[in-house]
Formats: sequence, structure tokens, C-alpha cells
Amino acid sequence: MIDEKPIFTIRGNSLPRREIYKSLRNKWFKKTQKSNIELAELIGVRPQVASTYATGTDGRTPSWTVILALCHELELEILLTPKEIKIQSSSQIV
Repeated sequence: MIDEKPIFTIRGNSLPRREIYKSLRNKWFKKTQKSNIELAELIGVRPQVASTYATGTDGRTPSWTVILALCHELELEILLTPKEIKIQSSSQIV
């Protein structure tokens, strides 16, 4: 058996910021029942940008500050290991 390197230790493999943002965005919409306009205000961008961060249609990628702002609002944290990323409740972190 060949011992493969974990995915995030391989040069050229970036962290999936768009997918993380999209997941947090969906959780935020479900929890708050607020609009895309309100999300845009929260993260400091125009509503169109808040939408395209999730779809990637214009090539923009959300910044870590945007992702962490959503984590803060949702009381969630991101656990990053060499082989996976987990979004979890802040109370789960030791």
C-alpha cells in the first residue's frame, strides 16, 4: 500500500474557500431567515458579490475575513487538518 500525502499538504491544492463560504452562507440563511442584502451588509460587500462568492461565476473567491465573519455570527469554527476541513460548533473546540 502506498502511503499518500494528505490532500492539504500537497503543493497546489488550495483550501476550498468557496465551498466553505457556501456552506456557511446556507447555514446563515437557514438560521436567520434574512435576505442576501442583509448578508452582503454583514460581510461588507454588494449583494451581487455575496451571491457570486458562492457560485464562482465571476471568478471571485471569498476572503478568510468574510468566512470568519460568518463563523462568528453562527458561533461556528473551522477545524483544519492536513487531510480535512470541518465546520463545527465553537463549544466543540477544546
